[in-house]
Amino acid sequence: MTDAPPLRAKSPTDLLALVPSLLGFHPEESVVVLTVGEALTPFHARVDLPTDPVGVEQLADHLADVARRNRSSRVAVVVYSDDAGLAAAPGAVGRQGRPGLRGAGRR
Repeated sequence: MTDAPPLRAKSPTDLLALVPSLLGFHPEESVVVLTVGEALTPFHARVDLPTDPVGVEQLADHLADVARRNRSSRVAVVVYSDDAGLAAAPGAVGRQGRPGLRGAGRR
């Protein structure tokens, strides 16, 4: 099997444009995590967006644990939601990341 060349995103809009092609569909009401740095096992994950703050925190802790187990140096967290409150959650939950990427009028 031949290794695929790495994909490059130069802006938040580029990153948002990559997600549907990586997953094979356009996520809705979802949290997407992408390995963007070195990792033991690079991964991408898509999970239904929890509807309550406690669920968001639990999901963030779980995804952070997955990233740690895979020794990911950096990940991007993208939230797809029409609910502005839930879409803003990574700023509070992604403690070491950059809060809220915007692109295509959605957060």
